[in-house]
Amino acid sequence: MPNWLNNSLFHNKHRTLFGRPLQQSWAAIGTYEKLLQAHRDEVYWICEIGTGFGILSTYFALWCDGRNAPFLTIDNNRLFGRQTLRVLEFLGAEVVAEDCFSEAGHQRIASFITQFPGLLFCDGGYKIKEATTFAPLLPLQSIVVIHDYGREVKPVHMEAILELEAYEPWHTQSLEMKTKAGIFRRVQPPIEAEES
Repeated sequence: MPNWLNNSLFHNKHRTLFGRPLQQSWAAIGTYEKLLQAHRDEVYWICEIGTGFGILSTYFALWCDGRNAPFLTIDNNRLFGRQTLRVLEFLGAEVVAEDCFSEAGHQRIASFITQFPGLLFCDGGYKIKEATTFAPLLPLQSIVVIHDYGREVKPVHMEAILELEAYEPWHTQSLEMKTKAGIFRRVQPPIEAEES
């Protein structure tokens, strides 16, 4: 691991970006950028569950705006201010103030997901349930990033989601960089699982 990743400022819990609180590490932002750049011709949309302060949402909205790809962020808590909302809307983001598990929230996500692969970012209050609920709806080869992997979400939780497998080398590299982000890919579940 590069020495700069061990720097305490790099993993500071009070990080900001654009003067606003950033709930991701710099290593995570770098990992997402490399992942998206490597798959820029394969990611047709991004759906973020858990808007938080909206800074990662702004990053995703900028990425999608540059590719004419739709971006949706959904959260039932509004931690961000009017200015962040205006920036997100200016960039074409769809900002939904709803619980993703409510009927309206679930329907909005389900209708947002297209027949083409995209990226689902699970960072709401119930990451395991988010992945379990929405991964089966994703087109094959879609990417699923689950934040707080190893802390809130353990490998044993992921074994139950047959539609997802660790996406290598991204998954291992992400964990080695201490990003707290598990990176998975939507795959066809085993035949035995489909029959039961």
